Amino acid sequence: MLPGYQPGSVNPVEVVKTGWNGIEVDVSRLLKNKAKHGVALISNCVLGGLARTRIKVVQEIQKKGYPIDTFGKCFSHQLPDFNKPNPRLFRTLEKYKFYFAFENSLHCRDYITEKFFINGLAAGAVPVVFGPKRASYEAVAPHHSFIHVEDFETLKDLVKHLKYLESNETAYAEYFAWRKAPVEASYPYGKHIGFCALCRALYGIALDDKRPFNEIYGPSGIKYDPATPLHFSKPQTVDNLRKWWQVDESKECLSKDEAEKMKFWDDVDPIGKT
Repeated sequence: MLPGYQPGSVNPVEVVKTGWNGIEVDVSRLLKNKAKHGVALISNCVLGGLARTRIKVVQEIQKKGYPIDTFGKCFSHQLPDFNKPNPRLFRTLEKYKFYFAFENSLHCRDYITEKFFINGLAAGAVPVVFGPKRASYEAVAPHHSFIHVEDFETLKDLVKHLKYLESNETAYAEYFAWRKAPVEASYPYGKHIGFCALCRALYGIALDDKRPFNEIYGPSGIKYDPATPLHFSKPQTVDNLRKWWQVDESKECLSKDEAEKMKFWDDVDPIGKT
């Protein structure tokens, strides 16, 4: 059973190497099978500040010359079994060079769903992401594994980059290098989940602690050295959940208007500017 989609809870490297639910594990075969351009699966057209805007962004990218096959309830075509991971879904998605993993909320911290982890990374289509800020993706993604829409001044620039990657096999293949790396070396997902996460929370061990496992946790039966500098000097608590979620969160995340005011389809204005 695949873990939920909390930050860091899905280890795409481990999932890929096990061939979970029929995922293609051979990178060379995966790259040779790229017969199509881009694909997007969107079924929520209303709920969330970015729900409607992301559809406009997809349509604008198409207008600017990049082909995207669209599926889901927000479009006229359906993809059988697209709502759950299965071999048929992976066989379909792995033929595409890019998967447009557009979330339904803008700049909501850590809100990254199966669109990125499963339909993109695991299925073998390079995710083109839009929703959370780049920092949220970098915190949970293998190195050089995705393309962020807001890295480009305009959608025209984004399309130009996608076409460049299609014309340069070497540059495109670099987005798959993480699939060949050892699970331990590619990304420290184990630090975010299960008993490792619980242990780190109790002892305040930083998630970006680069020391070897044994140096952090000690040999079997030996407790963590409390004299070692910790990430947290005391347990972390949230005194007011409403304030933490609704007040401290970005205004773009909580406001539908903020997302819909963004002029993604106007090359005169930089992406994300109003």
